[in-house]
Amino acid sequence: MRGPDGTAVSTGHGIPGTNAYAWILVENLGNAQETATEIAWDPTVWSNNLTLHDSNGIVNVLTLGPGEQRELHAKLPVPPGTTLGDSVSSTLSICIGTGAEEVCRDLELTFVANAVAVHPDNLRTVPETGLSWAIDAQLPASTDNLSWDLQPSEMMNSGWVWDATGDFVLSGNTLTA
Repeated sequence: MRGPDGTAVSTGHGIPGTNAYAWILVENLGNAQETATEIAWDPTVWSNNLTLHDSNGIVNVLTLGPGEQRELHAKLPVPPGTTLGDSVSSTLSICIGTGAEEVCRDLELTFVANAVAVHPDNLRTVPETGLSWAIDAQLPASTDNLSWDLQPSEMMNSGWVWDATGDFVLSGNTLTA
C-alpha cells in the first residue's frame, strides 16, 4: 500500500460538513489471487466512519489478481463546524492470509479540514485529453478570491492545454476563483 508520493502516507482534504478523501494504491506483489482477510483502521475524534472506495463505489471485499494494482480512496466525513486546519490521523491496515501466513501492511492517513477540496483527489495517469478536476471552495467572507500558481507544481508543461470553467479563470499560469 502506498499514497500518492510512493510512501505509506496519504492526506485527504475536506470542507467541514462534507467528506475528505485520501488516495491509496494497493498492489498484489504475489503470483496468486489474494483477498484481504482484514481491513481495519483506528477511530478518529471525527468519527469511525472511514470507508474505502474505488471507481465503482464502496469496497467491502478487496480481491487482487497477481500483479494487480487498484486505486482506492479512503473517505472520512469532516464534521460541520470543524475549524479549518484541524486534522485527524488513522492507521489503515490491510491483511492477507491467516495465522503464520498472515501479512499485514499499514498506511498512515491524515484528514484535514480545509476551505478547498479537489475531486478527484489524485489521478494516477499520464496526461491525456479529457482529464478534469472539480474544485469546491467555501471562502471566508473576508476573502474575495483564491489563486494558485500552476508553474511551481510543474503543472504547466509544453503541449498541455488547460481550461477553466464555472467560477474559475485561468490567466497565464494562475488559476483564480
